[in-house]
Amino acid sequence: QIKLKSLKLLEEFARCLATDEMRQSTGIDLNDCCKFWSNLLQSSLVSVILCDEQRYQLSSSACDCLASIGASIFELLPFQKRIYCLTNLLHLTKSLSTLIRASSSRALGVYVTFSSLKEDQNFLSDLSVCLIGLLSNDTNNLVRQKAAWSLSNLSEVLIENAIKLGRLFIDEFNLSTWLGLLDTASISCQKESDKIKSYLVRTLGNLINYISMVDLNNENLNQYRSQFNLNKIENSITRAIEALCSCRTAKMLKVKWNLSYSIGVAMRQFNSLKIS
Repeated sequence: QIKLKSLKLLEEFARCLATDEMRQSTGIDLNDCCKFWSNLLQSSLVSVILCDEQRYQLSSSACDCLASIGASIFELLPFQKRIYCLTNLLHLTKSLSTLIRASSSRALGVYVTFSSLKEDQNFLSDLSVCLIGLLSNDTNNLVRQKAAWSLSNLSEVLIENAIKLGRLFIDEFNLSTWLGLLDTASISCQKESDKIKSYLVRTLGNLINYISMVDLNNENLNQYRSQFNLNKIENSITRAIEALCSCRTAKMLKVKWNLSYSIGVAMRQFNSLKIS
């Protein structure tokens, strides 16, 4: 219990350190925060407990601590420390403990919003595969809820990258990965609770928006031609729109709000999709 309470305290303290206003008001230097986290990641409080899946409550709390590190501090950490956080969190999404899977998938959903990771193709690919697996196969509602939330964040990042970087990003991001994300979100959207649907309908709108920015006749995409065809993409988009329409009877206001956004995106972008 002492260790668990210590981790909860650390999580709140880390959240304060991650806030620019809090650091400025208390005179705490960002570099000192970075040193604090570098030392912390070498201590048993995080490094040992994080990977101790037998004590699942402690490991789950350690994941929550890592999720509270904050983008500005994370960016200043040594490369090996950042890799340490990512590899452990990705590994823990396969834990036997539902609490650990839920906490680690949520932490990754926070990390994908960090500037240094938004454009990291390897991380985006690994995260996509991870979230597809959790949404498709995990039997625990809480885990799927956290995975759906993280997937929503990921879809927002894809849109941001497509707008900011254009073909520099689009030509590199594997369309098969996009297709897997779309199909998974479509299937899950039709069978999940309203709470999870509220994230998935937003995701579907973003993924449809993303593909509208892709020139599917671009010769740079030839490397993926053996993995998909235009008919497959058309069918997946059709299923995604059907999934959105199936949510029209949802009672939760957030589902209806996000559904209005996604249907609007689909209607605006459908004519711009470069599909015959």
